[in-house]
Amino acid sequence: MNYAEQIMDLAKTNNGVITSAQVTQAGIHRYYLKMLADQGLLERSERGVYILPTTFDDEMFNLQSRYKKGIFSHGTALFLMDLTDRTPSKYSMTFPLQYNISALKTENVKCYRVKDELYELGVTRCC
Repeated sequence: MNYAEQIMDLAKTNNGVITSAQVTQAGIHRYYLKMLADQGLLERSERGVYILPTTFDDEMFNLQSRYKKGIFSHGTALFLMDLTDRTPSKYSMTFPLQYNISALKTENVKCYRVKDELYELGVTRCC
């Protein structure tokens, strides 16, 4: 199996999404992602995130993959936990106090910052 086939298999087993970090972790050069995108077999969703053409783009996944320290909170967390039926118009994310949030000003995100000792309080992980 060549590298392109390995990447496509990884994407299919990951609900149609593959990140450049996953490709690197598999020991494959990131060039193959660009090659597959140029051929139309993958679409570039965000920086470092690629999806199969039949997969819907997930803005929340893209935010989480780009801002790894961000935790979805407030109304967004309620939506993810099915505690409200209202889709958030702006996503809420909480970051550690020292985290630089200047890059998030162009995103559809309301940012909150908390002290380190409170940062992971109440975090729920899925999957």
